[in-house]
Amino acid sequence: AGVFAQVGNNPFGDYAPQSTQVQGILKGMYDSFAADQEKANHEEAEKQKAFEDLMVTKRAELKTLQETLETHTTDEATKTKDLADDKKLLDDTKEQLEADEEFFAQTKGSCKQKANDWASRTRLRTEELQGMTQAIAILSSDEAKATFENATSLVQLASVRSMEPQRKGAYMQLRTLATKFQSLSLARLAASVKTTGHFDKIIADIDKMIAVLHQEEKDDIAHRDTCEKNQNKNKNVMEDLGYDITKSESAINRMGDEATELQGKVAALDTDINQTKTGMEDLKDMRSKEHADFVQGVQDDTDAVALLEKAISHLAGFYERNKIPVSLAQKRADPMPETNWQGGDYGGRKTESTGILAILGMIKEDLEKEVKVARQEDAAAQKMFEADRTALTNTLHAQEASKLAVEKELAALNLKIADIEEFQSQKQRDLEGEQAVGGSLTEDCAWVESHFESRRTARKNEIDGL
Repeated sequence: AGVFAQVGNNPFGDYAPQSTQVQGILKGMYDSFAADQEKANHEEAEKQKAFEDLMVTKRAELKTLQETLETHTTDEATKTKDLADDKKLLDDTKEQLEADEEFFAQTKGSCKQKANDWASRTRLRTEELQGMTQAIAILSSDEAKATFENATSLVQLASVRSMEPQRKGAYMQLRTLATKFQSLSLARLAASVKTTGHFDKIIADIDKMIAVLHQEEKDDIAHRDTCEKNQNKNKNVMEDLGYDITKSESAINRMGDEATELQGKVAALDTDINQTKTGMEDLKDMRSKEHADFVQGVQDDTDAVALLEKAISHLAGFYERNKIPVSLAQKRADPMPETNWQGGDYGGRKTESTGILAILGMIKEDLEKEVKVARQEDAAAQKMFEADRTALTNTLHAQEASKLAVEKELAALNLKIADIEEFQSQKQRDLEGEQAVGGSLTEDCAWVESHFESRRTARKNEIDGL
């Protein structure tokens, strides 16, 4: 009943707090913000995933493009080197072409001369054979046989004026041939015709002489063919050796340029390595000096703190011994000066002492804080030093690895150069040997160019005369 009475006595009814509406508004805002945040988080997650997928694709494209760039760069360097080699080969080929054209012109003139000489030798040999054939026909005629059968030793010893016309004609023909060709065998044969009555032995001698001349013809041709074959072979071999020597010289020059470039890289890497080592030493020296300064600073601050503590202790001891309260945090306002101190106890100059103690305490705290900060800074500096030293060490290792790789490449290149130089030296020795062979062939075959045709023509005429 009392409760109802109290309610009835409340002219405003039950209390309805206004915060309920505020809470509803805030809850609505919270729900809206939460939904927006969830939506934004979902969109952000999708965009992040799309971004990561795009980055994977772009990184793959970047890697592919970098590999393509490296390949194209390598191809460009290779093609540049090939172009230089081709230009050098073109220049060498042009020089060789000029030399070959000059040699061809000389050879053409020489061949024309040899053709003329060959025609002359052939003509002379043909005339010689015709002369020998005519002589055989004269000596083999029936009239000559009849004369030989009727001849006596008296007739054989007669003078030339008493010879039969046939034998006289044969003698004159043989003597003419012997004089023309400066042939001792023909002269002997002519003498035999002059002093012998029968021609059977003479005809046999003529047949033998013709056979010998034909064999000499075959021997000369075989010797000429052998000389031409060997000289052509010697020429081709020397040309091949010359080409190999020129090609190896070009390769040696090109590899020498590459070796020089690699030596420059080694020198540059040596400089970089020395600079890195110097940087590491400088970094170490700087850190050592910095740490020494830190240690000295901490020691100085610690000593100062100890002195301050000692000073504070002595100053505060006075008040403790005399049981005079001292407050370091607060200081009273200066009292009015006493006009008379009789009857009052001495309490010390607490106000001044209190200020000094406060100042000393603040200085001590500052020094202690400075030591703490210095230790933190030294730890951070040590961490940075170790990171820098690690980075420089990694750089040094990378530089040393690069230098080792370049030195290996240079060693392999020098080995190739040595092999090519040995190959070139061997080809040079082979060329000198072939040149010596060519000199021997020139001496052995010189008569082919100068006397083959004349010998052939003279031999032909000699056979014709016989």
